[in-house]
Amino acid sequence: MAVLVWCDKRNVNVITTSHDSSLMPVPGKSDKITGQPLQKPTAIQDYNQYMGVVDKSDQMVLLNSTLRKTLKWTKKLFFHLLDLSVTNSFILYQIQGGRWTHFKFAKSLCQELISAATEDTEYVKPKRAGRVSSATNVRPECRDSTHWPVKNLSMQSGKNSMRACVVCKSQTPSAGRRLTKGESRKRKQSRYMCEGCEDHPALCITPCFKVYHTQKNYYA
Repeated sequence: MAVLVWCDKRNVNVITTSHDSSLMPVPGKSDKITGQPLQKPTAIQDYNQYMGVVDKSDQMVLLNSTLRKTLKWTKKLFFHLLDLSVTNSFILYQIQGGRWTHFKFAKSLCQELISAATEDTEYVKPKRAGRVSSATNVRPECRDSTHWPVKNLSMQSGKNSMRACVVCKSQTPSAGRRLTKGESRKRKQSRYMCEGCEDHPALCITPCFKVYHTQKNYYA
């Protein structure tokens, strides 16, 4: 295996198993000062002769490359493969008679990909990372809730008034039924009601407020 570094306009690194370090003259080229024919390694000249469209493809990729500086080689490989895919698509586009430039084709492709992603009905925009802004001063678990106990103010006087708790009222034994041990016909009244409910029911702070909002059937 031969490892060569040939300095032309820039360093060219070559690893080959088919060549050695021998030099051969370049046809039709000579040194301007000495007049001697220019020489290059045989591996370099064979590469230039049989490389096909490899260099041309690399040149097209570098025209509008998406590659950026990064410490992760996996990102470099991903974006290089992405650029190759765009270049191959552009070549097929030209074969079909396309007139756009490489830049205009790549720009149109980006717009199509973005519009396809944003118009998808199943696409869910990810939540923005980071902490909750302190400007709202509201806990995240309570931000969407409107059911809070507030004082029951009378419509006429505007003062705090008492009303029968709807949970306690529903659990009061009906008239004519014999009471069991521990039961009472006395209705409990509360100074508080729920602010978020439409009918603003009067509720005891505990445990009726929790029972009313967590149980479907709180009736006795």
